[in-house]
Amino acid sequence: MEKTDYEWVKQTRKILLDQCKQLNENELTKEFGFGFHSIKDSLIHIAGCYHAWLGSFVLSGTSSPLLSKEEIRMMEIRDIEQYFQQADIYVDKVLEKSSDQWNEVMEKNLHGKLAERR
Repeated sequence: MEKTDYEWVKQTRKILLDQCKQLNENELTKEFGFGFHSIKDSLIHIAGCYHAWLGSFVLSGTSSPLLSKEEIRMMEIRDIEQYFQQADIYVDKVLEKSSDQWNEVMEKNLHGKLAERR
């Protein structure tokens, strides 16, 4: 993926988040009984994937990439936007690396288990 490709991701996400700002708290947290249950939980999960995989696994930039249930409960849409903005920083750092580096096997020890990305 090129940086210009990721700009499209950010633009479409901004449209989505702008639409979510129009929702009230009940609409944002309404549980649907599938997936990550609510719009809010789904958005936080998506941003959290960037934090866990890129921020923690690939870049070793954070040792606690995921939020606690209490932190998630307290988040508002503006907090979710900030969570995505931090994820964008991780993406930028990854995209700055040479593409040759991404052909190598990446191994990390996670909680006593060897994890690998090919």
